[in-house]
Amino acid sequence: MSAWDLMGRDLNSIAVLTYGGVGDNNEYSQNSQLSYKTPNLSGFTAEAAYVFKADNNNRSKYDLGLIYANGPLTAGFAYNKTQSLDASYAFGGQYNFGMFDVATGYYHSRNLPWINDANGQIIPNAVGMNNGFTIGGRMRWGAASLALDLAKITSTGYKVNGVDFDDKKFTNIMLHGRYALSKRTFVYASYLHVSDRNSYGLGMRHDF
Repeated sequence: MSAWDLMGRDLNSIAVLTYGGVGDNNEYSQNSQLSYKTPNLSGFTAEAAYVFKADNNNRSKYDLGLIYANGPLTAGFAYNKTQSLDASYAFGGQYNFGMFDVATGYYHSRNLPWINDANGQIIPNAVGMNNGFTIGGRMRWGAASLALDLAKITSTGYKVNGVDFDDKKFTNIMLHGRYALSKRTFVYASYLHVSDRNSYGLGMRHDF
């Protein structure tokens, strides 16, 4: 997902906040993973991974990632399947027009924990799902940049003990500005509108 996401799948990513990360739906962490990544073939790379049952709460797990990055275009596909659970997948792309980037993606998320909007608590035994897309752009002026990203949920809900429940379809918004002080340090300001709640943030980040 970080291949096409405007925020590179960091904590300000509206895609992650809305749909989660593909493969992040498992409450258990695995102890080991076998994976293979291809060489770069004219901008195309692929990686496949497998986790054995014994390392993942008695459920085997499969992951697949495909990325094409060549010139101004970056596109990708992500897939995850855990044994006895529905598969999750996402695909999208980002195109650079010089000072301006545009990005979009589609998300099919399954097996999510579900939070009760009334009290903020996880609903026991609930298995959530949502579908939707993101579309956004980023403008750059030298060391400064401003990004706007929208996530539109087209269907959403959860299942408890075999009974389906629909939920409200939100449109979530991320507005993020940053200014680079050096190659590894920048200051930023963020505004997030997620599930009808507003959040703001100011900060500075340095990558070691």
